[in-house]
Amino acid sequence: MGTTNVASVSSHILTELMGNALAPLFRRYMALRLLNRSNIDGDGGLKRKIPTQEAIAAAYADVEGVEPGTPAELTYGTAIELTPSAMVQFVRLTMKAIRRIMPGATRESVIAAVASGNPESLALIAHAVQLSLDAHFRAAEVEALSMANDFTRTSGTTNTVLSAAAMLDAVTKYRAGTVTALATSGAPTNMNSAFVLDDIGVGQLINVLQTGSGTGLAALWSNPSIDVKLGDASVISQEDGLRGYWMGIPVLACDSALQAQDATDRFGMLIGIGTNETAEPGSVRGAGEFCEGHTPSVEFARHIENDVINVVSRWEWAVAKHTDLHGVEMQYKKTLT
Repeated sequence: MGTTNVASVSSHILTELMGNALAPLFRRYMALRLLNRSNIDGDGGLKRKIPTQEAIAAAYADVEGVEPGTPAELTYGTAIELTPSAMVQFVRLTMKAIRRIMPGATRESVIAAVASGNPESLALIAHAVQLSLDAHFRAAEVEALSMANDFTRTSGTTNTVLSAAAMLDAVTKYRAGTVTALATSGAPTNMNSAFVLDDIGVGQLINVLQTGSGTGLAALWSNPSIDVKLGDASVISQEDGLRGYWMGIPVLACDSALQAQDATDRFGMLIGIGTNETAEPGSVRGAGEFCEGHTPSVEFARHIENDVINVVSRWEWAVAKHTDLHGVEMQYKKTLT
């Protein structure tokens, strides 16, 4: 089959379209905003290795004239390895559909727009690019939210609505660190954290605070009118997913359809917010990382035989947990009550 007028979406246009793909029209992407980010395009091996977080025991008294005891072995263990996978989405538009939906778009103008490599000149093609990119974000968000099942520490009970006790338990577990190995692990280095629940979980929690007894119970929840900036991610507003604060910790509502769940329960999480590339100077180590093998690549072409325009987006990425200490799984009932 012959193909004519193959074009790629230029980088500055793609940036704008990616921004639009996160608009309220599309699904919310909460967990992705909280992860460290990296790009290994051009690196040999096409794999990203992240050093594990290690520590040594506390210092001890130095006795004059006595040689120190057994030296501490500073080993970093096995690095966490991320191998981005090639992902693709394919959208097909007929020439007639474009002209039917867009009055004033002549056949020749559609062909010229494809040849120019500028989908902004044809709203329907731009929309197809947005949808194609949204499909990638959606798949990556599923992987990010599934990290909840990977954390060693858990809070909440199966087939039970979220309680104030479960929320407090999660905060305590996160801030206390690995209690069984305080000499080597201790508390997490990153105290900048956020809850990621869905609106069912948020509703359960608010119901508890409204109907529960106990002095100051409702005071644990606040809902300021200002937006919050999380790490290096964009500002998250009430419409985007910010639902309030629990003990000063942001509570974000993810998309229920993308959240990790089973027949009875949903699985949210309390995770540390990462910024930039893990272990790089100036970065903040979160709970996981989103690693790009390459940035999104969008191409579209007109096939003259069947008179269609194909929009194909390719993106290599991987999402994985790298620091168990920076996360607690939140388990709660799938229904509001």
